[in-house]
Amino acid sequence: MASLFMLSNALRRQAGRGLKRKFTRSFASETSFPQQITRSTVLPNGLTVATEANAFAQTATVGVWISAGSRAENANNNGAAHFLEHMAFKGTKSRSQHQLELFIENIGAHLNAYTSREQTVYYAKTFKNDAKVAVEILSDILQNSTLEDHAIEREREVILREQEEVNKLLDEVVFDHLHATAFQGHSLGRTILGPKENILSLSRKDLADYISKNYTADRMVLVGTGGIDHEELVKLAEKHFSSLPVSSNPLSLGSTHGVRPPFTGSEVRVRNDELPQAHITLAVESVGWTSPDYYPMLVAQAVIGTWDRSLGSARHSSSRLSHIIHQNQLANSFQAFNTSYSDTGLFGIYLITENKDNLDDLVHFTCKELWRLHTSVTESEVERAKQQLKASLLLNLDGTTAIAEDVGRQLITTGKRRSPQEVEAIVSKVTVDDVRRVAGEYLWDQDVAVVGIGPGSQTSKPITAIASLNENTFVACGKELIVYHRGKEVNRYIGNINGHIFILAIFSNYVIALSDDNLLTFWDHVSGELCGEIQFDENFTLSTIVHPSTYLNKILLGSKQGIMQIWNIRTKKVKYSFPSFGSAITFLTQSPVVDVIAIGLLNGTIILYNIKLDERIISLKQEGSVTSISFRTDDKHVMVSANMHGDITLWDLDNQKLYDEWIFEGQNGFEHRILKSRSGHHSPPTKIEYYGSSGHFILSAAGDRSLRIFSIIRDSQSVELSQGSIIKQSKRSRKHVDELKFPQIINFSSSESKQKEWDNILTCHINDSRARTWSFQRRALGQHVFKTLDGSSIKATNISACGNFGFIGTSSGVIEMFNMQSGLHRKTFAGNDAFHNNKGHKKLISGLASDSLNRKLISSSLDGTVKIWDFNKAKVLHTIDIMSPITTMLFHCNNDLLAIINDDLCVRVIDVETCKIVREFWGHRNRITDLTFSPDGRWIVSTSLDATIRTWDLPTGHLIDIFRVDDIATSVTFSPTGDFLATSHVDNVGMFLWANRTQFSNISLRNISEDDEISTITLPTTTGLESDNEDYLNEVDGDKKDDKSFETVEQLTEQMITLSLLPKSKWQNLLNLETIKKRNKPKEPPKSDKKAPFFLPTLPGVKPKFVPLNDLNESKDKKKSGNVIQMSDIKMETEFLKMLKKNHEEENYTEFFNFVKTLNPSAIDFELRSLSLENNLIELNYFLEAIEFKLKTKKDFELAQAYLNHFLKIYGDIILSNNHNEQLSNHLITILNEHKKEWNRIEELLHYNLCVLGFFRK
Repeated sequence: MASLFMLSNALRRQAGRGLKRKFTRSFASETSFPQQITRSTVLPNGLTVATEANAFAQTATVGVWISAGSRAENANNNGAAHFLEHMAFKGTKSRSQHQLELFIENIGAHLNAYTSREQTVYYAKTFKNDAKVAVEILSDILQNSTLEDHAIEREREVILREQEEVNKLLDEVVFDHLHATAFQGHSLGRTILGPKENILSLSRKDLADYISKNYTADRMVLVGTGGIDHEELVKLAEKHFSSLPVSSNPLSLGSTHGVRPPFTGSEVRVRNDELPQAHITLAVESVGWTSPDYYPMLVAQAVIGTWDRSLGSARHSSSRLSHIIHQNQLANSFQAFNTSYSDTGLFGIYLITENKDNLDDLVHFTCKELWRLHTSVTESEVERAKQQLKASLLLNLDGTTAIAEDVGRQLITTGKRRSPQEVEAIVSKVTVDDVRRVAGEYLWDQDVAVVGIGPGSQTSKPITAIASLNENTFVACGKELIVYHRGKEVNRYIGNINGHIFILAIFSNYVIALSDDNLLTFWDHVSGELCGEIQFDENFTLSTIVHPSTYLNKILLGSKQGIMQIWNIRTKKVKYSFPSFGSAITFLTQSPVVDVIAIGLLNGTIILYNIKLDERIISLKQEGSVTSISFRTDDKHVMVSANMHGDITLWDLDNQKLYDEWIFEGQNGFEHRILKSRSGHHSPPTKIEYYGSSGHFILSAAGDRSLRIFSIIRDSQSVELSQGSIIKQSKRSRKHVDELKFPQIINFSSSESKQKEWDNILTCHINDSRARTWSFQRRALGQHVFKTLDGSSIKATNISACGNFGFIGTSSGVIEMFNMQSGLHRKTFAGNDAFHNNKGHKKLISGLASDSLNRKLISSSLDGTVKIWDFNKAKVLHTIDIMSPITTMLFHCNNDLLAIINDDLCVRVIDVETCKIVREFWGHRNRITDLTFSPDGRWIVSTSLDATIRTWDLPTGHLIDIFRVDDIATSVTFSPTGDFLATSHVDNVGMFLWANRTQFSNISLRNISEDDEISTITLPTTTGLESDNEDYLNEVDGDKKDDKSFETVEQLTEQMITLSLLPKSKWQNLLNLETIKKRNKPKEPPKSDKKAPFFLPTLPGVKPKFVPLNDLNESKDKKKSGNVIQMSDIKMETEFLKMLKKNHEEENYTEFFNFVKTLNPSAIDFELRSLSLENNLIELNYFLEAIEFKLKTKKDFELAQAYLNHFLKIYGDIILSNNHNEQLSNHLITILNEHKKEWNRIEELLHYNLCVLGFFRK
């Protein structure tokens, strides 16, 4: 029996599929509100206070915008601004960190901060009555932060983990590289977080110096929006911010940040073969905030637009670039951007592509689009872009926080605030000429900064040598030589090489290859023609080559015998042979001096040799064989050499002494650092669960004491959540890393709601009384540890739907609630105590869940009861006694159904609203290990120690799918999109994805009994052999049919009207055929070419052709002999008519209608119009008889209606004029009666059902 879930080796390619959800549209009446006005006041110390009040708002946002970010740093303190943002909430002189968090939580406020390259922002959102408290807290944070040393040390690890996570976000990495290459040597080119060495070395003094220099009143704006009064905020500012210092050289708001950074057009490529796609950014220098061309540049950005192939919108997109990229399959997505700063900016396009062979075309068409903006962008494109821009700018002003952000940013960057109406008016005034002008001035023919991150081109064999010339790169792999032009393969050179090429050299028009079969081969790199070969004997084994400068057609060859020879490449003759140096020659290179060659030997000797005079100049010695030599080309006589151990040595050639020696161990040349890795559990997972609503990630806990995130889309996004610096501790203590990790996780829960604000994963551990929080956003351990009050171990966890509260269930039957943001204990849902009248659980808690509205908390226990608690009062509302220990519980919040696993091998489903058991599923033969709901709540999938995975249908209560696996499944989880099922198994460290076949094909579900044969599926191995599950996959594909599978019958009963199941276009287009023809008709007839002279005979047609003389004579002969026309040549019966007459004689039109079903609407129209009107309309009678037959059988009902409709449109007037035709009239009357009979029957059923539904509604 084939299963609903199909294990496939190609599941990852389909894992991004999402559900299409229905939506409804509602209409609301228009309401007028007074226009909001921004008011501002400047205090004596230079602090600007700005408000935009809203009398209807019940909340307020207050914040301080500081005109200082990473751009205000230098190379030594880069990262200080971001470090201060982290330290802001770690305590002040009047409040500790705990007191600060508790105070904010008690007033229901939200406190946050962020850092950019030119700004740092601290803001709070609160109820309007608490706005003055928020102002005081912001003042305390900015002026009285303690910056304690222990807090700084603790925060270093947090920032380092954040830096690791940022380095995994490719868009962040790309734009950091873009700033670094565009603004080289300037603070604007540095990252916001700063380098790792700065994060580890920044001190309290560094942070204090940054504050004293940049946190001054003239650089700050205090903003309040929502329910706040301007005069009141000014008074609060005077009270709390009047002591702010003023900089020695005050700057007005909107002024530039120092010297304008020079823009550098350059290119950075970072190869990473682990990435499936290439990420490319092209950018030119743009304008600053205050430039009059700021808004025209935004319109130009909107014209280019944004496109993503996964959304399937290319054919409907108005972006020209999206059409080109989509048609040529050049990229997966692109996004235009315009990033502005105080005095400069970046305008560019960010592209993602997996087609790395056409990168040159992608860049070409992108640059071509910039040229089109300058020359031929249309007015309609500009108008469309303006409307999109205005919509996006206005939609971003949603809520008091967004408005505060807009006010603060504008005042900081421009010194004034433009209202939304002003911005809309400015955008409306932008013309097509403005867009063309700014495109020509800023975009076209300008220096371009290019950043590319992604995989390189793959060759069939490992690359053994490489050389480059201009835009061509020559790559040797095996015995082949491949030529790439700007990353795209353009040619392959083939010679008579039997070995592998190990060295390439280029000079003049030649590219020379040395291979290990002791053969020298050279080609003309312009034409690709093989020019010649030189075979060497065993007395001269080739090892290296160099072309001596100014030596025409000469090459210098080194050998493993220590001998050098000069050869003329054109004549293929040796010119001179040098004596042996006593050791194999490993490297040759030209020095800055003509005739002097640097020679590296296997024994570590470096010789500077004059080949013209055949004499040794200098001899030096290093450790290890010489692998490379290079020289400085300025006036400093310095040589650099490398050895096989990774050492690089610098030599002072003037004094013939060693400068220094450095070891470069990592690929970046300075240190070991893991760039990308692929890893997983090294012990079988014990619990897995899909995270979030996208279905892209799975959380997994295993016996190796780790908590991991697995991406089913991209392996590079899979990661283990950090547990701190345990690797360093392992090195110090000489213990294995696993020994230093937390105890094994036995249960966890997560919530996507607040993942960006605070920790959102909660875990409990084996025999541990502490639950720990984790951050999915930072991929690391969180800030809080929840401890039980009685010291009992924790067995279950849950996080509320809102993400604010975490619950833990203990082995003593007690449930405790904590705040996820502050970590504070909130409530206790006690166990077996007198206060709760003995209504609590008596044994350990096995499951916890809360509803989506925080009204109820549900718990299960080994005492066999399910309890529903009042969320706010912590009192028991209902108790459901199952009379069997409950080991697992799962709640589906969308339909309020609770599924539980009992020790009696039964899966029970409870309706939480009615507190009754609504389903019981029996069938497992051994202990049930786990279960999961389908996203729509219709199915439950359960796993058991009997090695079966079963699917139960909730509406019918039937078992609808079952299969057996070789290894017992320990955990199971359904994807939120319903397309995949994930399982973990005993003795398997991986997870297995099963495709839900009902998502991709029509599957008929039926009740499965225990007597049915159960399919056994072998889990695939890591080798991914094609033979895995071959028999089962053949069965799924239909090679093996299930004898008991349900087959749809043609008609359930003869009394039921049955449709044809053909596509609607088969009959709907027939009803609207005339409309379709008119729509497809060209507006203007095709223009014919100029006619030939009248005296030359031509053939008819759009393009006239002269009639050959022979054809002309033949046509004349035909005219003479062909005066008699045979009727058989004119009237020919089609298959349609033959079938109609044949079935008339048989009195069964089934074969006729089967044939008509195969015709398209145009063919049916032609056949109907071809019916003859002769013989008393006999063919029309045949067709009406066929329709009458089909209506009586009640099959293909909609087709019969469509055919009859079209028939009457064509022959209606003829039928009316032949009302005396008795046979025709009888057929029409019969058809009409059949119509009335069927409609009366259906109408009666409709009225009956409407009455029954109306009764139940009342």
